[in-house]
Amino acid sequence: MLSYAEFERLKAIEDRYWGEKAQQALKEGFLSEKATQQWLNTLQERLNAGV
Repeated sequence: MLSYAEFERLKAIEDRYWGEKAQQALKEGFLSEKATQQWLNTLQERLNAGV
């Protein structure tokens, strides 16, 4: 069990982490819609194949 203060501290760390990841994505660019769909299709095929 965590104290409320500890929970808030950990939540702030997580928020900072994901904020940094978002900034990195902005700098590096995003996948195009087509590339995203291809990536999702590949994942779906792997799931269907049981990989």
